[in-house]
Amino acid sequence: MHADAIALVTEDRRTAEEVSRLAAVCGRAVEHHPPAALPRVWRSAAALLLDRTCARRAVELGVPGRNSVAVLLGDTGVDEWRTALRIGARHAFRLPEDESGLLDWLVGAGDGSPPEPGRVLAVLGGCSGAGASVFAAGCAVQAARSGSRAVLVDGDRYGGGADLLVGAEHEAGLRWSGVPAAGTAVGVRQLHAALPEMRLGAGRLHVLSCDRESPDHGLTADAVSAVVAAGRDAGDTVVCDLPPRPDPAASAALALADLVLLVVRPEVRACAAAARTAAHVRESTGGAVRLIARTADGSALSAADARELVGVPLLAAVRSSRTLPGYLERGRFGRSVLTRRGSLARAVRAALAELGATTGPAPVGADDRDTPPADAHGNEPVGAR
Repeated sequence: MHADAIALVTEDRRTAEEVSRLAAVCGRAVEHHPPAALPRVWRSAAALLLDRTCARRAVELGVPGRNSVAVLLGDTGVDEWRTALRIGARHAFRLPEDESGLLDWLVGAGDGSPPEPGRVLAVLGGCSGAGASVFAAGCAVQAARSGSRAVLVDGDRYGGGADLLVGAEHEAGLRWSGVPAAGTAVGVRQLHAALPEMRLGAGRLHVLSCDRESPDHGLTADAVSAVVAAGRDAGDTVVCDLPPRPDPAASAALALADLVLLVVRPEVRACAAAARTAAHVRESTGGAVRLIARTADGSALSAADARELVGVPLLAAVRSSRTLPGYLERGRFGRSVLTRRGSLARAVRAALAELGATTGPAPVGADDRDTPPADAHGNEPVGAR
């Protein structure tokens, strides 16, 4: 076998002919192998392309994880995505609709050059009811609306479901219970296709939500690490909505975060709780940690006071809104609230800008008592979920 050849493992002649045609277009050599050769070529090939039958066979064989593996899929739905996930395939394609994607993979397969990595944002509340889930959803929605591919990862198993928050609860696709428990890498193209998807402007938002019927199923530290790493490796903006008391799964997300946002209400007890959470976060992440202060009329403390009490640099202050819950209930959060001018939209944009450059001093928000009040449309931020 040639050192740089791509091994195609299939017993379907038409599939072999089509892949060989595409490989010839991009100048790559493809060597066709029968399914019986799978154990040998799994170890020796520079890159592997399997049909769905051989992918299932690889699962049965319990092959070890490796790089440069892709799967050709049929039309049987989620089960095929799960198979690809189990063998750690980095890419999956359906022909003919994914022909251009397969061409791109054939060009770079086995050359060891990864795509430009994405960024990982973790958002958690300093205490319950701080509005962290709304802020996390806002960041994911805005990243998608700006033309990026974003993944909203629900790490709060008792939070009610991130799919409900962004209006994707009726979209078909995997929830955490459908993600295989594995210590291997998750294939990013099949992950994108298997998750519920919302098209927002020029971008796409994928949502991996907890199951309301079985919130503990599937949400493990290994699974979170695999999913977050897959999104990051694909160049996505990955936003993780985490609980205020991080469990092992949430800590796995924190370990991969480039930026952690701690959302807090400027109240004495809330800030005291947030200071304890901040200490845990600092121990769990190598990323920058910033504060988002959610204020309301009559708050005894300012955002600047919260910064001093929690001991975390302040990124932005946002005001609570009486009408925001109505937008959430009607599933119009991403399509209405963030398209308006307001402190939530400004804070979300500041967070994404900070995510892109998490070095240097954090921006310091104005004292919230000097912040203009919310307008009559309620397009100011964050209400507790």
